[in-house]
Parts: sequence; C-alpha cells; structure tokens
Amino acid sequence: MSSWSVRRRLIYLLIVFLFFAVIFYSIYWIFLWHPASCSDNIQNQGELGVDCGGPCSRVCAVEVSPLIKDWARTFKVEGGKYDVAALIENPNFNLGLKKLDYKFTLFDSENVPITDKSGSVFVNARDKFVIFETGLDTGKRIPLKAIVEFSQDLTWTRVDPKANKPPIIVQNQVLTNGQMPRLVAELINDSVFDLSDIIITAVIYDSDNNAVAVSQTFVNGIQKGRSSDIFFTWPNPFLGDHQTFEIYPRVNLVR
Repeated sequence: MSSWSVRRRLIYLLIVFLFFAVIFYSIYWIFLWHPASCSDNIQNQGELGVDCGGPCSRVCAVEVSPLIKDWARTFKVEGGKYDVAALIENPNFNLGLKKLDYKFTLFDSENVPITDKSGSVFVNARDKFVIFETGLDTGKRIPLKAIVEFSQDLTWTRVDPKANKPPIIVQNQVLTNGQMPRLVAELINDSVFDLSDIIITAVIYDSDNNAVAVSQTFVNGIQKGRSSDIFFTWPNPFLGDHQTFEIYPRVNLVR
C-alpha cells in the first residue's frame, strides 16, 4: 500500500473524528454545560460552601458568630405589670439581620413560666442594642427571671462594614433623679443623609452595673446636620446611689 493511500485514510479518519468531536462538543455546550453560579448546588468559583460565601451573596453558617446575650431582666411598672428588656450584641463585622424574631419568657421563683411576649427587630453589623417590651401582665405572680430566645432560622445579610454604626451623636446627657427621674439628651445626625424611624433606648445602671430601669422613645426623623432633643421619664425613683446610664440610638442599616 502506497504512502499516499495511508495518508488519505488517516485524513479521512481525522475528518470523521473531528466531525463527531464537533457534534459531541455542541451537545455538551448546549445541553450539559452550565456556567458556575450561586444557584447550581455545587461548591465552586471560590465559594466557602455550596452556593454561599466567596462571590455569593448568601452567607454560610461558618461565617457567622452567634449573637451575644449580655443580660435579660424584668422591671416592675405597677401591680402585675412588668417591662422586660435584654441587651444583645452582634459580633459580626459585616453581617446583619433584616429581621430577628425573638421571644421573652418570664419565670417565677419556682422556675415556672408566667407569661411570654414575642416580636421582631433588625440587627445591624457590629450592633449593641436593647430589645424592649412593655406592659407584660403577670397577674399576682412575681417574675424573678427572664430569658430571651431567638429564631433558629436566621437569614444573614452582608452589609458595608463602613455602615456598621448609626451616624448619630449623643451629647448633652443629663440624668436627674427624684420622685420622677428624668434623662434628657440631644441627638445629632452626623451623616450626609436625612435619617428616619430612629429608635432610642436608655438603660439605667446601679453601682454594680446591674440594669435597674429601661425606657424607650422614637424620633420620626432628623435632617442631615440637624439635632433633636429627647427625654425619658420613670414613674418611681431609682433605688441606691451612683446611677450610670447608657443611651442606644438605632437606625435600620440593613433594609
């Protein structure tokens, strides 16, 4: 067999091979191949988990540090009416929650539940905030302990680390104790935007740093560069001396 015949057969085989290669490649490209994405159920493109972390907006569980419960306490208003509050910290630098569902439960001296109250709140990144519920009815039973529980199904949202603190300055704070204690302060909008729906909570602490009173107020809005006076009052004098206080202003930064 001549060398030309061999070459011709090889050329034919190569043409047939290329023909079927093109067919198979076209089928793969059209029907089987899909670009990497954040919804392909595959851990690829630098993701920390399946379709989360890395370039994906969805937050992986391994990225999240749990919320910290500093304290939860009840505060007697009158008769069988109590307020309840909890100081919470979010240690995550660039993660927040558009909605955190919570439930307070009040217990008596025998650790038997008396009543409960549920609600929801937003959580900014690197947030330290107070959850506050007022007017819980306990009847003739006296609550000695309060716990706060959070929903286990939390959807974390990535936020700009630069926006992890409300652009509000609190100044000119004056606490006056007496028969009806009063705390006044001035809020300044230190941002370049108008702020709305501002929640402000004040906590009074005794000399042992235990929370002895809580109050909350709202400001509809403060224009950029402007200020607003706020005040809190309580119906009964604080027990003991050397009260200190903390004011926590909050603006939703994870909408």
